[in-house]
Amino acid sequence: MRFGLEPPPEISLRELIELGKAAEEASFDSIWLSDLLSKVELWTGVAALVLNTERLAVGTDVTNPFTRHPAVTAQALLTLQEASRGRVILGMGAGMPAILRKLGVERRDLRGVCEAMRIIRSLLSGEEVRFEGEHFRISGFKLPFAHREEIAILGAALSPEEADILSSEADGIITISAHPGFLRALKRGRLAVWAPLALREDENAALKILRERWGLILAQIIPSLPQSSLELLGLEGERERAREAFSSRDPSLLSERAFESLALFGGEEKVRRKVEELERAGADELIFPVGGKEEIERISRELARRGMR
Repeated sequence: MRFGLEPPPEISLRELIELGKAAEEASFDSIWLSDLLSKVELWTGVAALVLNTERLAVGTDVTNPFTRHPAVTAQALLTLQEASRGRVILGMGAGMPAILRKLGVERRDLRGVCEAMRIIRSLLSGEEVRFEGEHFRISGFKLPFAHREEIAILGAALSPEEADILSSEADGIITISAHPGFLRALKRGRLAVWAPLALREDENAALKILRERWGLILAQIIPSLPQSSLELLGLEGERERAREAFSSRDPSLLSERAFESLALFGGEEKVRRKVEELERAGADELIFPVGGKEEIERISRELARRGMR
């Protein structure tokens, strides 16, 4: 099992660089950056991290092809794969509807994401691309100096049906969950999993930390999950509670079951068992959102002490 981190969205570029160095020193495997949700622009952040670390993989969690053309993304990847000696991972999805609507993007779906993945791979291979799709059309474009650049591409999926569509082009899936049955249903090649973590022997204290730090984020995510996914997660009745929790800014309205299904929390034995269950279910990497360098160091110590690294 590999362990990765996602930095807090409010940090500056200089703080991100320091956090990346701390993650590498603490022996984490990767760091993942979001798109349009953070203070630091995505590819600026990726560039800063690859130039200030030696071993750490740097992933996008996640970008979309509708606000940035696939050819532009391919050129960024060409630059950064060379600079990092192959440490960049492209996580790509259809984007958050609420944000894209504000930007005037109305037509978005996973077939467009697959088209973009195909275009990016072709451009990175050095091909002159001619492509006629539903979302993208390219007539004879070639990236200057591209030559067989390989990159791992993960598709962002929130249901088995979405994973099926994305698996036609992606090397694997990136998703949100801490539920073994859900992960088994989504496993298509490499599987990276975003999940908040609270390591405390006092389980009630751990749950309180999750509610305070990540409750409203989970309350925003849950209503966007397809009904089939809510059923797999055992959260059939959680959609309305999550909507009310988010609109009232009250994470206490979320059930404990929501945190059991989407996060890891509790003491040594419980968290160890959960990590082992997720690994058996097919998870290759767990991505923990963190608040800063101190939390990175604490999580690293706790994982090492518990024999999970």
